[in-house]
This record gives sequence, structure tokens and C-alpha cells, in this order.
Amino acid sequence: MLDPNAPIFEVSEEIRNSIIEVYLRDASQSIGEIEFGTIQKNHEAVRKASHKLKGASATMGATEMTDICRNMENPLMQNLEMLKKLKTAFETLKKSLA
Repeated sequence: MLDPNAPIFEVSEEIRNSIIEVYLRDASQSIGEIEFGTIQKNHEAVRKASHKLKGASATMGATEMTDICRNMENPLMQNLEMLKKLKTAFETLKKSLA
């Protein structure tokens, strides 16, 4: 679910739909990078991908995704449980945007 006060709602519906399409594609790629980094215990790769996804999610108003990514920037929070939460939040978000 998106925050109705997010910047994404300040643009036309046509532009918003294009932004959503790009966000979903890029978020999926970032989640793949986070997953690979988590499995490899590459904390810097996870931090970078989480930071990127956090910013995009904040712009979209995807608060749950933003919060999870903020947590995953911290090496102590980079684990399979947080990865599962991130993937679940993304699937929920995709369904809400469909």
C-alpha cells in the first residue's frame, strides 16, 4: 500500500503509471541483488542495493518497503528473515498496484 501523501501522487496518472512500471522493474532487480548479497554475506552489496531501493520506495510512498530497506542497510539486520519480509512486502505492494 502506498502513502497517499507521497511525491508520486503529485504527477499525472500517465506519468505515475510509467514511474510505477520502472519502479517495479528496478525494485525486482534490487531485491535480487539484496538476496545474492545476503546469501554471500556481502554486507556492502546489500547496503548499497538496500539504500537504492529505500530511496525509490520512499518516493513511491511504499513505507513498509522503505522501513525494511532502512533496516537492511545495517549489517546486523542483513539476514534471511529480513529478506523474506522484504520479498513479502514487495509482493503485497505489486498486488496493490495491479
